[in-house]
Amino acid sequence: TYLYKISSKLPSGQESVSTSNIQVKTKPTLKAVSFVQAISNLARAVKISWRPHKNQRTQYYVIERSIPADPQWNEIAKLEGRLVVEYIDEGLKDHAIYKYRIKVITFDGIESVPSKIVEAQTKPLPEFVSQLSATKDLPRKIKLTWEKSKTKDTKQYQILRSDSLNGSYKEIKKVPAASLSFEDVIEEDNKAYFYKVATIDSDGLVS
Repeated sequence: TYLYKISSKLPSGQESVSTSNIQVKTKPTLKAVSFVQAISNLARAVKISWRPHKNQRTQYYVIERSIPADPQWNEIAKLEGRLVVEYIDEGLKDHAIYKYRIKVITFDGIESVPSKIVEAQTKPLPEFVSQLSATKDLPRKIKLTWEKSKTKDTKQYQILRSDSLNGSYKEIKKVPAASLSFEDVIEEDNKAYFYKVATIDSDGLVS
């Protein structure tokens, strides 16, 4: 709230009696969006949704993000339109926590207070298999066996092979989640290979 009064002044410096006080108010601070949520456990992504702002002059929403290790807020997106109420933040790290808040900007440049802060965590990588073993006495083949991953949405297992322990491991086969063994047929005698098995979940994440 501000009070104003006006008087006139002659070149000689003589000043008139001022008017009575005039009281005026600036526009109130624009309220934040009334509801916002962030959905966790998505593969390298977080989905944010909110309720449309009531102000009909809303031009766009500003999405801001921070992480626990760095409390500074960074703008990651501007979304045009009052009725746009969803954003997917992609390309994130696995099993990481992110915080979000939303601001509203009107057509005449008025900025709302930030929304409440919401937090979400991305999906972790699937659990690796345990008890991996390989045969050493079968003619021209090596049989691998392992215990299933503890990851509930396991879709496949990836079999990788190398000529040396610390060499480059390349995929030779994918098997369905129901399979807990694999036979690698080899057309040579007395051949040694090294193996790894990775878990692949329903979102394509690899342990």
